Amino acid sequence: SIRRKWQEEWDREINNKLHAVKPLLQEWESARHRERFYEVVLCRLRIGHTRLTHGHLLRGEDAPECEHCHIPLSILHILLVCPLYDQERHRHFAKIYQEHTPLHLALLLSDEPLISHVVVFSNFLKDITTPGPAYNFNSFVVFIVTSSVLVLS
Repeated sequence: SIRRKWQEEWDREINNKLHAVKPLLQEWESARHRERFYEVVLCRLRIGHTRLTHGHLLRGEDAPECEHCHIPLSILHILLVCPLYDQERHRHFAKIYQEHTPLHLALLLSDEPLISHVVVFSNFLKDITTPGPAYNFNSFVVFIVTSSVLVLS
């Protein structure tokens, strides 16, 4: 069937950021949310394209890097990898750590996340931006945190 062939092709996409969050081709349950903003935020985080990580392309600047780790800045790095935010991860994603489950984007951004999207958007991202983060998250946080509390509550 066409769907099976499409799934097989999708499974070969090993460098696709979205495949890590959505390995099976099917409808996004989160797309049924009443607030379009909610889905826009999820989509941008899932594909890793935010003003913070990709705005340099529009501004003609060099790609941003993590000032703590000196590697290219990415959503994956911010949410899961950067040691600067280990303490916040352990506090907000305690359920994952208690179960000794390795952190993975699907646990945070899939349709059935282990950690609520409210925790990821409103709590974790807000905490890592105040006070004095390693880099300026303002454009990222204004988009995600400011409105997400209203949308996700």
